[in-house]
Amino acid sequence: MTSYKTKEVKLKSGKVLRIPVDSKGHVPESEIIKHFNNQREGVKNGRKRRCNTKDYDKFAEKTLPLKGLTPREIAKWWNCPADGIDIEYVDTPAKPQINTDKVHMTAARKKSQEKIKIIGTPAEETKVRTILNTTYSEKDLERFASGNPLIIVRPLPSSCNGRHFRNSARIDLERNGGNTAGVLAHEGSHYMREFDKTRNDPILKANQKACIEESCTVAEEMARSPDPSDNGYYDKVPVWDKDEQKWRKPTISEARQMAKEDRDLFTYGRNKPLKGNEALESVRKNWPKSHISRLKYKSSTMAISDMAKINPSITPLSIPKEARDIKPQRSTQNKNKRSNKQSTLFTTKPGTKRSTTKKKSTSLGAMIQKRADKMSGKGSRSKKKT
Repeated sequence: MTSYKTKEVKLKSGKVLRIPVDSKGHVPESEIIKHFNNQREGVKNGRKRRCNTKDYDKFAEKTLPLKGLTPREIAKWWNCPADGIDIEYVDTPAKPQINTDKVHMTAARKKSQEKIKIIGTPAEETKVRTILNTTYSEKDLERFASGNPLIIVRPLPSSCNGRHFRNSARIDLERNGGNTAGVLAHEGSHYMREFDKTRNDPILKANQKACIEESCTVAEEMARSPDPSDNGYYDKVPVWDKDEQKWRKPTISEARQMAKEDRDLFTYGRNKPLKGNEALESVRKNWPKSHISRLKYKSSTMAISDMAKINPSITPLSIPKEARDIKPQRSTQNKNKRSNKQSTLFTTKPGTKRSTTKKKSTSLGAMIQKRADKMSGKGSRSKKKT
C-alpha cells in the first residue's frame, strides 16, 4: 500500500483538514475512493453519511473532475462528500470511457474492446478491460462487444456485488467487491446469454425463469472464470436427507463442497478456466449432472425440473435408492443439530435394484458420472443433439 504525505487545509469554520497528496501535489484517485467509501469520514454532527448508493444516484449542484485535484479544490468535498459537491466517477457517473492503450492486447481484441464503454475511474476501467481479456477468447470478446455493452463500476447495495439489467446491455459492478473476475464472468454470462445470437441450446440462452437463469449462469461462471465468486447460490442447492426422507438446505461445508466439485466438473478436473466453444460445450454437457442444476431459487421446484419442461433432452431429477447411503460433510456449527442424520449431496435416476452383494464405497464424483451415464443411455462420452 502506497503511503502519501498530507497537506493541511484550513476551512472558513476554522476546521483543519489533512489531505493526502502525491509527488505532484494532487490528491490520488485511490485516496479519494477510500475517503468516499468510509462513511464515517467527512460527516456532519458526528453522524454517518447517507448511503453511498443514494449519493451516487443523486446529482449535486457542482461536479469536480477526478484528475488533478489539489487539496484546496477538494477541501469542501473532503469535509463532507454529501454536501452539494460530486466528483466524476466517484460519487456520480460521468462520460463513458474507451481507453484501451493501458492494457496489452491484440489488434482484434482492441477492436472489440473499443465497442465496450466503461464508466469508472481510470484504474477501475483498466481493471475491467484486463479481466475481459483474461476471461474471454478473441471470438467470445467479439461476441461480447457486438451488443455495445456499458459497464458501470459504482457503489451498490451491500447485498449486491453486481447486476445485469434484463433486455439491456448494461452491467453494474460494485466497486469494492464486484470488480473481480468471478463477478464480471457471472454478470457477463447473463448478458451473453441474452445478446449472443449464436447460442441455440436452452441451457445456454437467457431464460425468464430466475431459477433456470441463475443456475445456468453460475455453471458458465464456473467454467469460464479464473476465480469464481462466492455468489451464495450453492446455499440454495438442496441436499437429500436420508433420515427425514426430504430435501433440506445444505450446511456451509456441504455448499462449499458442492461448489468445489462443480468447478472440477465444468473444467474437466483441471481447475483452469475454459474459453470459447469449449466453455459453452462444458456447460451444455455437464449442467444436467451438476449440483447447481438443483438450484431452488424464486421457485417451488428445482432448476433441472423446470428445464425438463422446456428441454426434452433433460431428465427430471428424482431420488435414488443407491445414493442414500452417502454421508454428508458437516460444518461444526450444525453438528449438534443433526448429529444422527444422513444426507445425499447428489441424486441419480431411480429404478435400479439394490445388489445383494456388498457394495464398495462410492465417491460423490462417481455418483455424478453414473447419473450422467444413465441419463444419456449411451455412456458418459455420448453427445446429445439439442
